[in-house]
Amino acid sequence: MQNLSQRWARLGPGLLFAAAAIGVSHLVLSTQAGGQYGFGLFWLLILAHLAKYPFFEFALRYAQKTGKTLLQGYQELGQWVLLLFIGLTLGTMFSVQAAVSFVSAALAGPILGLNQPLYMSAGLLVFAAVILLWGQYKLLDQLMKYMVFSLSILTLLALLRLLFRPLPEIDYMPFFSLEASHLAFIIAFAGWMPAPLDLSVWQSIWTLEKKKNQADFGWKEAQFDFQLGYGVSIFLACCFMALGAILLAGSDFPQKALAFAQQLLKVYEEALGPWAAIWVSWAAFICMFSTLITCLDALSRTMGQAMELAFPNSSFWHRQGLWIAVLIGGALLIIFAFLQAMGQLIFIATALSFLSTPFFAWANSRLAFSLPKEDAPSPKFRYLAYFAGGFLLLFCGLYLFSLLG
Repeated sequence: MQNLSQRWARLGPGLLFAAAAIGVSHLVLSTQAGGQYGFGLFWLLILAHLAKYPFFEFALRYAQKTGKTLLQGYQELGQWVLLLFIGLTLGTMFSVQAAVSFVSAALAGPILGLNQPLYMSAGLLVFAAVILLWGQYKLLDQLMKYMVFSLSILTLLALLRLLFRPLPEIDYMPFFSLEASHLAFIIAFAGWMPAPLDLSVWQSIWTLEKKKNQADFGWKEAQFDFQLGYGVSIFLACCFMALGAILLAGSDFPQKALAFAQQLLKVYEEALGPWAAIWVSWAAFICMFSTLITCLDALSRTMGQAMELAFPNSSFWHRQGLWIAVLIGGALLIIFAFLQAMGQLIFIATALSFLSTPFFAWANSRLAFSLPKEDAPSPKFRYLAYFAGGFLLLFCGLYLFSLLG
């Protein structure tokens, strides 16, 4: 029992990664993939996780072996690398935080019996900020463990309940198409599964924060923690794809993530009944709120540290609390003043995140390969990284092709 409690205490950054990753990519894209293609995109779900794994692992390796964040590593590669990261983050963070907050509020509505997503978005952001400013990393670390665990159990219960019912015909044949209508979804699915590669920077910061709070959080513990979080991401992506294949086959899908999430809860209630649908409602809300709070923590923490490195003489911009306020203000401005344009803003943010994937893959690889031989990735792992980088470049090319079309 003591050994189990020690293992539980050592978990942290990997589950924070899972909480940040399991958002729109799982709740919306995985479910929609199941509804449209059955298990036809299961191969892409697995391949996307495999292709990005080396570069997330490189972030963990670099932080553990050097005691530095990726931000410090980027600065060592060149000041332009750090400044490019800051520019990319500023170009995406407000739209992403606004979208995650708004969808979280819409999913909380049926649970709380309220229908005010605009004001609930503000309430959830303030609530998340209080948690972060009051409890700092230690409270976030503990909270996310229970949220990710609860999400996994609730999603599995919903799926198991469906498996005892007559199942529809499900397509298991692998699917790929260059038609514009299919290609846009396939590229979005690959690009956001499990998450954009800029999350590797967050992961390196969380890893060092965990080491401050947990003295025995060494390389083996960190590796196990990350692999567990990554495994949870794969497991839940498969569960949501299965839920979509069983419940949403042949459905018409709204283009906006918010409308689709609401439709998803309605379908669950009709198929499972109101009591069983409560499981799904809570699972969906936990899914999005965990993403909301981890994004708020990571983006504010990242910007504070990045500005400290880039502009050491301007201490005003170095505080995480300030960036939490800036991020909440920017997200609420988009939600209240530019709600109708949120789709376009999110499109720009997702395009920047996806097209920056090769940059993060290159930068993370350079840092990991520069480690001493005993700490650097093995030759076989390097070959996997080369293959993965080629796969990501291919999909960036397909993405640009789809935009031109």
